[in-house]
Amino acid sequence: MQIQCHAAILVEQDEPVPAVRQFVRILKNCAVEASRAEVNLNLIATSARGKTVVQEFRPERTRGARFEQALAITEELTALGTAKIKSLHFLLSAEGFRWKGSREGTSAQVSLLDGKSLQRKRRFDLLALLSFEAADASEPFIGKMLAEIAKATGIRFQLESSLMHVGKGEQGRATPEELFVTTLVWTELIERIGEKVRKEISLAGVPHLMTTSEAHAFLFHPSKLGKSVHVDFTRITRSG
Repeated sequence: MQIQCHAAILVEQDEPVPAVRQFVRILKNCAVEASRAEVNLNLIATSARGKTVVQEFRPERTRGARFEQALAITEELTALGTAKIKSLHFLLSAEGFRWKGSREGTSAQVSLLDGKSLQRKRRFDLLALLSFEAADASEPFIGKMLAEIAKATGIRFQLESSLMHVGKGEQGRATPEELFVTTLVWTELIERIGEKVRKEISLAGVPHLMTTSEAHAFLFHPSKLGKSVHVDFTRITRSG
């Protein structure tokens, strides 16, 4: 069974430069066995200035670079001028290393996600991932390992919020017969609910959905030269 534990890391300052610095600091302080780690800098630009910044910065330099070198390139983002910083969206990630306190054979990932275009209250999210194999989610080593990671890194993974993938033939995976029966039971349940709804609720007075041409004929009045007219949906529903 493969288990993936997720953890949200509090962004100390919700601005590009501090967020990038925190991303780098987490990797420097919390990553081990990072010789094969990969750092990906995805810089998104929608303006001419932003596209020029991306071309000049060349974020692809981190590909194939040593871990320390990739982090140094990432830190260069914090030296960009204010105008250049404002023209970019940041989607940074790193994988191929292991968290301090974790067992050998586990893998880690950290991502800095930029929600600039979503107009949220907070712009940046820092997310951490821990992946490992276990015969069962209740194995004693899991809780101990999560506690060790929290002590060493401050990142608190919760088993309750994890994703578990059960491989073919592993304990806990449904058999083909069980999956087939589940599908039949679900289909039968939907049919029974449909029958009950049709018996208790009449749909005769509900206006039918319109085709595109019907909708256009309804919304636009010829005498208005194509201008839309006010549609009182409450009145239409009641009259139906």
